Amino acid sequence: MDPLLTLASGCAVPVDAEGNMEYEAAGTWRGTATRLVKCETNDLLVPADAEWVIEGEIPPHVRIPEGPMGKRAASTVPPRRVPAQSHRDHPPQKSH
Repeated sequence: MDPLLTLASGCAVPVDAEGNMEYEAAGTWRGTATRLVKCETNDLLVPADAEWVIEGEIPPHVRIPEGPMGKRAASTVPPRRVPAQSHRDHPPQKSH
C-alpha cells in the first residue's frame, strides 16, 4: 500500500461527504492525485494501484460461533461474506 495512504489513514484529516479526504491528503503530500477506481460490487472508491481489493459484507447484529481455541472458550464473531476480490494484472516486479 502507498505509505502516504497509510499515514493519511492514521491522521486526523477532515472527512467530506464521500469520505475521500484521506485520498486527497495523500495526493497533496505526494504532489499528484491519488488514482481511484470504483469497486466491483458497490460505489466505494479504492486506490487504483492496490495490489488486492477484497470486498466484504458484515451484517449488523448477527454473531456465529467462532470455534474452540484450545483451552479458551469458544467466542462469537460476525459472519463475513466476500462477494468480490480483484488484483492488479501487472504489478511491478521487484529487482533482486
